Amino acid sequence: AREHAALFKELKGEDFYIEIMRVGVPDEDRVNDELLKISRDLDIPIIATNDAHYLNREDHVAHDVLLAIQTNKKLEDENRMRFPSSEFYVKSPEEMEELFSDLPEAIKNTVQLAEKIEYIPFETGKYHMPEFDIPPEFSSPGEYLKHLVEEGIKSKMAFTEEVRERINYELSVISRMGFEGYFLIINDIVKSAREMGIFVGPGRGSAAGSLVLYALGITEINPLEHNLIFERFLNPERISMPDIDIDFEDTRRKEVIDYIREKYGENRVAQICSFNVLKAKAVIRDVGRVMNYDNSDINKIAKLIDADTLEQALEKSEELKSFINSREDLKTLFDIAQKLEGLTRHHGIHASGIVITPDDLTEHIPLATGGDNGDRREVKTQYEMNILEKLGFLKVDILGLNTLSVIRKTLEYIKEPIDLALLDKNDPAVYKLLSEGDTIGVFQLEEAGARSILRKFKPSNFSEIVFVLALIRPGPLQVIDLESLIRKKQGIERVRYPHPVLEEILKETYGYPIFQEQAMLIANKLCGFSFGKADILRKAMGKKDMEIMISLREDFISGAVENGLDKETAEQVFADISTFASYAFNKSHSTVYGEISFRTAYLKAHYPIEFLAATMTSEIGKTDKLKRYILDAQRHGITVTPPDINRSGFEFIPEEGKILYGLGAIKNVGESAVISIIKEREENGKFRDFEDFLERCMGQKVNKRVVESLIKAGAFEKMDSNRRKLLYILNNSKIKGKKSPQKGLFQKEGEKIDVEPPSEDELRNYEQESLGFYFLTHPMKSYQHLIGSVLVSSYHLEDYPDDKLVICGGTIISSQKKKSKNGGQYYELVLEDLEGSYRVTMSETRGDTYRDILIKTNSIAVKGRVSRFGNKVGVRAEEVYKIEDIPAILKRAFLIIDVEEMDDKQLEKAHEIISSFKGSLPLFLLFRRREEQLKLKSLTKVKFDKDLIDTFTREIGEGKLRFVF
Repeated sequence: AREHAALFKELKGEDFYIEIMRVGVPDEDRVNDELLKISRDLDIPIIATNDAHYLNREDHVAHDVLLAIQTNKKLEDENRMRFPSSEFYVKSPEEMEELFSDLPEAIKNTVQLAEKIEYIPFETGKYHMPEFDIPPEFSSPGEYLKHLVEEGIKSKMAFTEEVRERINYELSVISRMGFEGYFLIINDIVKSAREMGIFVGPGRGSAAGSLVLYALGITEINPLEHNLIFERFLNPERISMPDIDIDFEDTRRKEVIDYIREKYGENRVAQICSFNVLKAKAVIRDVGRVMNYDNSDINKIAKLIDADTLEQALEKSEELKSFINSREDLKTLFDIAQKLEGLTRHHGIHASGIVITPDDLTEHIPLATGGDNGDRREVKTQYEMNILEKLGFLKVDILGLNTLSVIRKTLEYIKEPIDLALLDKNDPAVYKLLSEGDTIGVFQLEEAGARSILRKFKPSNFSEIVFVLALIRPGPLQVIDLESLIRKKQGIERVRYPHPVLEEILKETYGYPIFQEQAMLIANKLCGFSFGKADILRKAMGKKDMEIMISLREDFISGAVENGLDKETAEQVFADISTFASYAFNKSHSTVYGEISFRTAYLKAHYPIEFLAATMTSEIGKTDKLKRYILDAQRHGITVTPPDINRSGFEFIPEEGKILYGLGAIKNVGESAVISIIKEREENGKFRDFEDFLERCMGQKVNKRVVESLIKAGAFEKMDSNRRKLLYILNNSKIKGKKSPQKGLFQKEGEKIDVEPPSEDELRNYEQESLGFYFLTHPMKSYQHLIGSVLVSSYHLEDYPDDKLVICGGTIISSQKKKSKNGGQYYELVLEDLEGSYRVTMSETRGDTYRDILIKTNSIAVKGRVSRFGNKVGVRAEEVYKIEDIPAILKRAFLIIDVEEMDDKQLEKAHEIISSFKGSLPLFLLFRRREEQLKLKSLTKVKFDKDLIDTFTREIGEGKLRFVF
């Protein structure tokens, strides 16, 4: 310490001080005595400080709780990190003077040091742009940008007067704001990524509204064709840095960042810090957890919080207030949570943002190290994104998009050149797939809610895809009646417009202002607003900024009245737009993402095997998603063959009209083991048998655990289908791998191994352990004919409205008893059929009634009512049956005839099939046309038969013949 002090004094002279603190840490007095001695001996002034971690002394309890949250411990843990006293707060001058009354010079020196510190205020309104090197034949970045734009636009469209005017206008705005260099930098990043063979998305966000960006190739959607607005991207009346976000395939995002670092210098490029703060519900759960509160109390409080802050939640809910005030311990919990609310839980790296400075980062921004992946060398800013933007630094969002990796992999598998930018937007196969809701794997449209809307809405052109993408987001369907919307689309219900301008703008969305750009167009065309002013109104409405809304409301109404609307209607239009503004979506973003949706739908429609193999590969480590795509492949009649040690690679591979399971998807195997196996196979040929594999591969990377998982997954099935026998051999083998001198599996050569093959249940367990789900041995395979004919599949459950009575079934994946909000108990099950899984709940009384079935039966059928849990659909069970008992209790059959789809020839064929399976169940004919239906009783009686279902599904279609009980 003395040597270091002497060195620092030599370096810093009178600006070096020795710090003295008195906060009650162990050995503090002894350490302070030594520091004072060094101070006197070396003539170094001392200063008095207090290590402040919280504001007031009484906050030490809340701070202790925060430490426990940040270190993932409980308060009762003895060996956790904690502070030794309650002295780590901001002490007043009087407290400091009293604490250091024996060292008055320390206080005096502290004040002197504070007076030396120069305050440099943040400078806003100025941009710190890195220089972009332009070719010598151009005099300025603006001239070079204009050249690139004009060259680019000529290769994309005719350079008409409309195009020229739009280009010149956009360039003038960009130039006036001083952002030419920014556009050149983004252009260089995108161009270089493409030259490296990295897939780049067609655009993202409001940037798609710029014709300049389209000309440069940064976006791939013509904004003129889709009526997209430049001012939504760059508003000349509200100067701020443009925001051009770019999607790259996620597996190569790091290469893009490496290129930027190489181009501008490591010392000028950093990732951006992000802060994970404790929000209202999360802080209640965290505080409750570390203080060991009962989960039921924590859950009750969290569920009653329906506001952004705890204070707002308390004001909003009398039930919450009453519950908190009912017990002192709950008051303590809530009080501590309020003190911690908004504080940082931990910091990490922003998912996409990087900053580029004109010179060394350290000249402008405080830095830190440490990435989300634990890499301590990763440099990041200490300022978060919003501060960097306010200070005028260039922020670029480099996003990794998994779907782009899927598209690349699909094209690799197809092995044919396909220009996705030139696809026919009227391709009937794409709209058939979308209208059937066959969109698992399709970008933004694979969730159950989206699939259900697609099946009802049936998009028939690209604009309607864009519309659906906006419609499925949280919010719009709270104010839009979906059934009414569909009637309007079908022409059954009339759309009314108060003014021709409104019809022109809202026609594409059937009268609903679902896009932000529509609000801007209304303000512009109906009320005379400039697009810049219209964007200010759009933003104010979205954020519910009443001050700005009120200031612009009169202009809006008076402008509309001047254009022929009466005042009352103008006020209603303003109110309607205001209502939708909270939910309205950015049309530019919806359009470019609609392009990705279309491309993935095209690939699935025309190349389903390659597309699904690529999709599976992209989710190779995520069991739930992988299971979903495998089930979807099987639903399409695509065989996914088991892993094969002599043929499988790490990934899922299309092979002879099938998909070969990837070794990388087997649990406990890992990439290094797979690489080792493939390398051995390629260098020395296929494995002759299991013993040959063990001799050639067993080692550090391919250990016993790896081989056990490979066996259980069926990777050696073609060598020996008895998996129990292979496990026995593995556990008794003396082979240690290539380097082992021991050959032969057992001491007695030629010894016969007689092991019983595994039972069906054992095989299922093997698959669950090694793959994470039932693959070839799903219990519901025996009842496949019931799905769609008797049971509503998990895939179609979303199509039914809340409270609709349905019959569904599946294998019980999990079953547990839970406590309800009111203190009672209920049963919760997860059922899985061959198309997915869903949640089933039932009251304690019903659960107890069917307890024997739930305990003793693997697969069940449930009669109950559709119920939505958040954004998931499930069933509230009323009756439970053993699934094998279903055929015996069926009461009647329905032949569903869609008048607009089924022709006379199909009707004759249906009658012919049914006549071959006469039985005792009355057959009803259910005629459907759009929303109308007619039920007629037939003279025919039919029997429930698996062959009938299979034949009918194959010849007529799935779900056209239904049986009920």
